[in-house]
Amino acid sequence: MKHRRLFKHIHLLISVLFFCLSVSFVFAAPYAPPKQPGIKKLTDIELLPKNSGTIHIDIIDGHTSDKPTAQDNKPKTEVTTPYLSEKAIALAGFILTKEVAVGSIVKILDDTITVSDNGVVYIDIGVEKGAKKGDRLTVFSNQRIVYDPVQTVEGNARQSFQYSGNFDYWGNKRNNESRELGESRHLLNEPAKKGLGVLIQILGTVEILEPLNGYSRARVIRAHNDIQTGDLLMPYEAPATTRIVPVKADKKIEGRLIAFKEERITGIMGDIVYLDRGTRDNVQTGDFFEAYNIPTMKVSNAYDDAEEVRSFPPQVIGKLQVISTRKSNSTAVILNSQKDFTIGQRVRYKTID
Repeated sequence: MKHRRLFKHIHLLISVLFFCLSVSFVFAAPYAPPKQPGIKKLTDIELLPKNSGTIHIDIIDGHTSDKPTAQDNKPKTEVTTPYLSEKAIALAGFILTKEVAVGSIVKILDDTITVSDNGVVYIDIGVEKGAKKGDRLTVFSNQRIVYDPVQTVEGNARQSFQYSGNFDYWGNKRNNESRELGESRHLLNEPAKKGLGVLIQILGTVEILEPLNGYSRARVIRAHNDIQTGDLLMPYEAPATTRIVPVKADKKIEGRLIAFKEERITGIMGDIVYLDRGTRDNVQTGDFFEAYNIPTMKVSNAYDDAEEVRSFPPQVIGKLQVISTRKSNSTAVILNSQKDFTIGQRVRYKTID
């Protein structure tokens, strides 16, 4: 009897031990989350094409920044382009090929050096010139003369612009060296450069408050930069649009870069430049141009020592977009550049893909 009772206790103890071990294995097993269909592994993610997405580049006052935008459902013939502020376009300016000044600012009411928004000034346009209350005029300043980087004129003497007004930029000499403002010293027998026009900068807009005899009192209603005594006035031009949308077109336009906004000899992405093609050449605001070089190589002839210049296919080095146009020239911004642009850089119209 004692042996049977002992055996039962041992059997019971073994059963309890096995039960405890089985329970511990169940709770100690690693957790495996349920599989979720439709989720790809990291290595299976498909990358979007380079030009896809909703990021575009803002160019505001010469600076660039990435800015997310909502996708718009526009026709395929149109492409949303970089945003430029009204101030940026105004200060970019353009090239005038004839004199347009009708007057100037002769005094600032508060006798300050410069004036900005809501400042009161006096202009030398009065009732005898047709000034009326509420008339608006565009304020601008001459920057420098722009010369053709390729063409020259006959003779060794510099040829200046001969217009009716008494402005230095349009024919009058500024000093006793017989050089115009913006004209570099030239060497003896150096071919005279052909003048293309005067680069100007739009400073703002004034509105006539009180027309008087010989002058008028006016208020600055918009100032893109400091306005001062001596700044010029021309008939009012509405501010350029700040949203530039190019239209797909089939046209062939070849031209050259004739100047940079700043006085420099090379330019890179974000710089403002001027092209020698305008509306008469079918250039429109928003048009894209690509800058290119034509690689060449000189090959010598073994028989007569003559050299032959061989040309290779064009090498595209960057892209530009037109932000404003005139009849014979246009203003553009460099969107990207693989190499520095130079004065005289070849450009050609680029169709929207």
